[in-house]
Amino acid sequence: DGKKISESCTCYHIEKRINDVERFLAGYNQGNTLKQIDPTATIIATTRCLPGIGPWTTFYSGFKTLEPEIQDGIRVHENVHRQQCEDFGWERFLSLSMEKEYVIEIPAYETERSFLNSKFTEECGSK
Repeated sequence: DGKKISESCTCYHIEKRINDVERFLAGYNQGNTLKQIDPTATIIATTRCLPGIGPWTTFYSGFKTLEPEIQDGIRVHENVHRQQCEDFGWERFLSLSMEKEYVIEIPAYETERSFLNSKFTEECGSK
């Protein structure tokens, strides 16, 4: 039935994103940058921390092509960066993102992974 195909496709995409997130986390935990972890990675979204404005999130065109569950996971990830901007201020956020990318990315990817694992269990059963 069509529902099973849709569910299995969604489960495949969620699991694939979880695997990507885990690979990124492994690299960041070794102090690498995303370019070192995956030189071909496509940036789907970014959050900047602007002086006098605060967090500014941009979702790029590839974002719209993703499964809704993956989009939700990326929103959760970017919301961590928005909170970091509020907590750190723009100067420290910028400094960390330029010099120690892993410091801001690890919490964001961990939060995204947790969200996606819950979504996978909800939509697909246990792994």
